[in-house]
Amino acid sequence: MERAEEAGNLRLLTNLLLDFSNLFIATGDTEEALRMLDRADLHNSEVSSQELDVRSTNLRGMAHLRAGNLELAWENFVRGSQAALQGNAPSNVANGLYGLALAHDLRGRRERAQELAKLGREVDPTSGGLLSKWITELIEDLIPPTAQSHPVRKAMRDPQVIFAVEQAAKAGLPD
Repeated sequence: MERAEEAGNLRLLTNLLLDFSNLFIATGDTEEALRMLDRADLHNSEVSSQELDVRSTNLRGMAHLRAGNLELAWENFVRGSQAALQGNAPSNVANGLYGLALAHDLRGRRERAQELAKLGREVDPTSGGLLSKWITELIEDLIPPTAQSHPVRKAMRDPQVIFAVEQAAKAGLPD
């Protein structure tokens, strides 16, 4: 990180901070994860990368989820999902859907959680690679084995994906 900062490579520095925040989320140190995300956002304000901003928002949601603050997690997942639909990274759309799925699962809405997780996998079958093992395991538990071995491929702006994100924003955090 020091070398990236010394070289003025703020994009690389932001990516590294996001990676470190992910590690802190995995270990349960959500306070440090949020500090890393704040630093990443500060540097990204100069880079102005929509993709990095969405990744940060989704990771912030994961940190809040890990900390047990489901309301803040939901807000970040909705905002991240909405913004991801405007970008060009299917992994960001998938990760936003995964976050929404995990929030539903924590509220006891397993069937809806499975639908959203499966939809995320259909948008990006390789997604999850930028997420910690803790999150990936939770997501894998939601996706039926048949969907894991033979994923359907959906465009990131598929009407079903857009509808799922719009419904999450409109309906709010499930009871």
